[in-house]
Amino acid sequence: MFSIEVLVHAVRMLFHDLGTTARLTLLPFAVAVAADFLVMGAIGGGAAAEGGDMAQLGLGDALAGLVATLCYLAGFVWAAVGWHRYGLLSEDTGGLIPGFGAAEFRGYFWASIKVGLAMFALLVPVVLVAGMAGAATGNPGLANLVIMLGFIPVLALTLRLSLVLPAIAIGGRMTFREALAVSKGYTSAFAIVSLATWAFGALAEFATPGGPVGLVVRLMFSWFGMVLSLSVLTTLYGVLVEKRELG
Repeated sequence: MFSIEVLVHAVRMLFHDLGTTARLTLLPFAVAVAADFLVMGAIGGGAAAEGGDMAQLGLGDALAGLVATLCYLAGFVWAAVGWHRYGLLSEDTGGLIPGFGAAEFRGYFWASIKVGLAMFALLVPVVLVAGMAGAATGNPGLANLVIMLGFIPVLALTLRLSLVLPAIAIGGRMTFREALAVSKGYTSAFAIVSLATWAFGALAEFATPGGPVGLVVRLMFSWFGMVLSLSVLTTLYGVLVEKRELG
C-alpha cells in the first residue's frame, strides 16, 4: 500500500542517521519554540496585568501573537530547507549550526504562508456547514462529525499543495497547479498519510502527562512529529516528482 510505504520510508529516513537528523533540525526547532514561549509569555503577562482577562488584550498583544507565529514558522522553515536538501540532494554542511540559502529560505517561508492560507480557505466552508448542521439539528456531535469528515480531504489537498515546498528548498520551481497534477490519483494515499501525521501530533498533545516532565515529553514528540512530516513530504516529492523508487 503506497501510503504505508511512504510512512515507513519517512520513518527510516528519520532514523537512518539520528545524529544528523538532530543536528539539522533540533536547533531550528529549539529557536522556534523559544521564540514562541517568549512572545506568548509576554502576552500572558499582559493578560495578568489586565486582571487575567484575555479579552482585554489589545492590538499590541495580537501583533505579538502574530510575531510568535512567524518566529515559529521561521524556525520550521530553517529546519525544513536543510532537511529537504539533505534528503533529496544528500547535502550536509556538517556544521553544528545548520546552514541554508537565503533565497530558498525566503521562497519556502512565503510559500508556506500561501499553503497555510489555502488550508484556512478550504476549512471555512467545512466549519460553516458544520455550524449549520449543528444548529439545524441541535446536535453538537453532528457538527463535530462534519468537521472531522471535512478535515480529512482538506488535509490531503493541503499536503498535495505542499509538494511545492521541497522544490523550492532544492532550488527548483513548482506551481500549485503542477503539484496537484503530479499528485493526481493519489488523493486517498495523501489522506491516509496526512491523517496519520496529524494523529501523531494530536496524540502527543493529549496523551502526555502534565508538569515539567510532560512539557519535555510534548516537546520531544513535537520535534519528532515535525521531522516526520518533513520526511513524508520529502519522500512524496522524491517518488512523485523525481520518480525515485521507494526502497
